Amino acid sequence: NLSWPIISNLPMDPLDHTFVDVNDLILQHFKSKDVLQSSLVTKVWYETIGSSKICMQKIWLRIDNPAQQVNLLKISARKYQNFRIQPGLRKKLAEVIKRFSPKIAMITDENEVDHDEYYSFMKSIAPTIEQLHPGEATMKNAFKLRSLDFPNLKELQCTITDGFSFSTFLGKCPKLEKVLFAFTNEVTSDLLIPYNLIHRFFQSNPQIKSLWLCEIDCVFLYDITYNISLDLRIFAFGKTTEGFSMKMKEHLVKFIKLQKNLEWLKILCLHDREVFMRIWTETSFRRLFIMDCSLFSHELQKNFIVEEINFYLNPSCRILKFLSLSPNLITFRVRQLSKQIMEFSAKNLPRLESIQFQSVESDVGKIYE
Repeated sequence: NLSWPIISNLPMDPLDHTFVDVNDLILQHFKSKDVLQSSLVTKVWYETIGSSKICMQKIWLRIDNPAQQVNLLKISARKYQNFRIQPGLRKKLAEVIKRFSPKIAMITDENEVDHDEYYSFMKSIAPTIEQLHPGEATMKNAFKLRSLDFPNLKELQCTITDGFSFSTFLGKCPKLEKVLFAFTNEVTSDLLIPYNLIHRFFQSNPQIKSLWLCEIDCVFLYDITYNISLDLRIFAFGKTTEGFSMKMKEHLVKFIKLQKNLEWLKILCLHDREVFMRIWTETSFRRLFIMDCSLFSHELQKNFIVEEINFYLNPSCRILKFLSLSPNLITFRVRQLSKQIMEFSAKNLPRLESIQFQSVESDVGKIYE
């Protein structure tokens, strides 16, 4: 639990900017006590370390066997707020965890769990938890769906295994802004009976700004836009299989079209050219992240709204076709900056301000000059 002393008139740290950029690369090699000491160098260092998952994992409490460690937690003088929890008896752990006021919890349990124990544990952390990875446990002895409110939850990353475990998060989470959902193969029927639980979750939390959906079949099988209005700025989705029903296509495109404040559209995986063509021409977003544009570079109209594209693992020929369809680009990112990309950008993208790249061909420098 980091505690920052109040210090006024601190001199500007010339290393602060550099530290923010490379802290994860450096501090991942530090011991826990060194991470804590580094956090007190300046306020920028403190805030940067506090927001780094790599750094914070070094001072997490690892509960490998809650049944044996409960007694130690009862007499602990340290106020742990970051928990990594392995399989164990949640009911006993819930009895002592309240006094720690946990803010971050990662649960790595994939076993079958008694529903009452699962609910009791989540209830114990619900008042203070800010970032939660609830694991992939399935329920036994689950007879009814019960929801909880998480008043301080800001980030939820959840692999949904059945409707009984997911129902715990259907309450109100007024500070929740970032949500990542993945779905197991067995979960579809559970979520759609007696109604779509995903829809209910969004209805209760319309303030969500960042939504990541891995394997979207469960979500868009029915119309997710019914009585739902989110404040999305980032929408990322993926679908690894090629099968897309007409209903799913309509519901997905409709959902994206209704996100009036959408800035980033991140296509993690998609094999359907028709769906992408409709998203490209019918919806509105300023920034695009695309894993693979090889299927989508033909028969597209020009898009005058997109200002930024992040290309991931794409050959230069495909990127050039996309650039030609995005005349108002301000910035784009590529793995390797080639001569062809540089020449095209200089001649055809008048609004371009920056190109980000990881490597560059040897003859690009002359074109730049």
